[in-house]
Amino acid sequence: MIGRLTRVQGRELQARLEAIRSNFLQLLKDRTFTSGEKGEVSSRLDFLEREINRVW
Repeated sequence: MIGRLTRVQGRELQARLEAIRSNFLQLLKDRTFTSGEKGEVSSRLDFLEREINRVW
């Protein structure tokens, strides 16, 4: 299937996304964010997750 992920690929991609999110939060846990920065990061991760779910 071109442009679509298999279930296994989707799960692997989602696991990598969660690992990236976790690592990002660990790296930046002591950094102070503005509400705009928090919103931007959150919306970008949410968008990526929606895209994964759309093609999965």
